[in-house]
Amino acid sequence: MPPIVVRDICKLRVSDLYINPFNVQTRDIQEGTYRAKVVFSGQDLILQIANDSRDSDALKTEPDYITSFQDQGYTCTLWEQTLTLWDLLQTHKRLGQPLANSFVWKVARAAASHIEAHSPKYDCVLSPSLIKISSTGAVYTSDKLLSESDTPENSSTSWPPPPEIKTLMYRLSPEKAAIWAFGCLMLDMVAVIPNVQTPREQGRRKPSIPQPQPSTFQAKLKVLRGLPDDALKDTIERSLNNDPSKRPSTRDILRAAKQQ
Repeated sequence: MPPIVVRDICKLRVSDLYINPFNVQTRDIQEGTYRAKVVFSGQDLILQIANDSRDSDALKTEPDYITSFQDQGYTCTLWEQTLTLWDLLQTHKRLGQPLANSFVWKVARAAASHIEAHSPKYDCVLSPSLIKISSTGAVYTSDKLLSESDTPENSSTSWPPPPEIKTLMYRLSPEKAAIWAFGCLMLDMVAVIPNVQTPREQGRRKPSIPQPQPSTFQAKLKVLRGLPDDALKDTIERSLNNDPSKRPSTRDILRAAKQQ
């Protein structure tokens, strides 16, 4: 087959993607980001259209990046459809549906591997808003570097800072401070109180009764004490130990997660 024909066949175009106009919102138009479906495969993904050139090599570091191409003077970037862990948590809290322990362990493996990969000087942000879940259940962590506003003194999360922050000892062991953040992340995931299911009445189930979700650190710790998964509870409790030297290492966490 002539090379010019091969190049033309392999070239991806915007016309190969279908965007449902009824699902397009004003924010999508402003951001140039749309939910799309690949016509020839049916795959759902995110299409980002920009009128400036993008550095595809830099985008390749993002785990949910698929590919980029040029069409009609625009730079089109395809992303895998993902949901942030923060959005997932908010949905489960609103519905009163605790996350499965198997999924919590999956996130634990991803977060611990991320910390280990950037040790001993852990300089990345560990936040539920930067952890993405794909439609296939894969967990993606972000390599966003810490800025001045992301340090434990000025954390943008609702998590309490590690106790050693008072003496600035966390600067000597960033990994142990990251393990504290890991413990806070895991605590948020397990501290979801299920709705109370009411008994059936004449064969019909009444609506479940929503339960108030814990909002403070201490309230979440109370929920943790009743967690039936002893291994997960022990890992979280050790990660939140006030003494940094008694917190588990990433290898300890990965070893415990592997056994689940």
